Amino acid sequence: MTGCIAGTGGSGAGAPNLFAHGGGILDPAYARQVQSAMGGPDAPLLIVPYSGEPEATAAAQFSATSALAFRNVLVLGISDPQTALERIASASGIWFAGGSQRRQVTTLAGVPGLVETLRAANAAGTVVAGSSAGAAVMSQLMISGGSGGDVFTRQGLGFWPEVVIDQHVAERDRAYRLRRVIGDRPSLVGVGLDEATWVARRDSAFDVFGRGVARVVTAGPDDVQELGLRAGDSFDIGARARV
Repeated sequence: MTGCIAGTGGSGAGAPNLFAHGGGILDPAYARQVQSAMGGPDAPLLIVPYSGEPEATAAAQFSATSALAFRNVLVLGISDPQTALERIASASGIWFAGGSQRRQVTTLAGVPGLVETLRAANAAGTVVAGSSAGAAVMSQLMISGGSGGDVFTRQGLGFWPEVVIDQHVAERDRAYRLRRVIGDRPSLVGVGLDEATWVARRDSAFDVFGRGVARVVTAGPDDVQELGLRAGDSFDIGARARV
């Protein structure tokens, strides 16, 4: 993984439509970037609250996003699948709550066509954002848990299929998890985020923001490599190189 470091957007890729945050306190700069990509603070933001008790999680996320100056916040209900699909279609941004990534994914997967509609919306330009578990769900192969050297995976929502995301990495001593997962699946790239750290995906590349480290984990024929990136750095997944 070689190359020069460029500033924000130095990869030359297009506008970002995916924002994955490593957890902890949400920096207002994160919210401003999401809002800008959506079209402004009045653009409709849809909260997906099934990473916890839906009513309590929705209320907490509504409060948090409103405090970050999102002015048009709705909540995704799934009791009426057709209404849920229509609400996704009308959203400019979709915000995945933190909590349990496994619970979020299994709940959404239980509604026919819902996950596919979410993926199609993002592919068409709808912004997706999330912190902690809300970032982990963005992978196709998702880390669902693990401690003491164990790592558990399952299918995620698949917005970023070539990447596996982990969060709270430094704070919860999780650096080993991506090394183990990517070592077994060298076609994928691991992105491990510290708290107060986030990445913005631009086509095949991403830019790093915040106060901590974004660890990029790749596997070659003989070893697993880890590169630590900080705010202002960019990485091209397709080229597997810093840019």
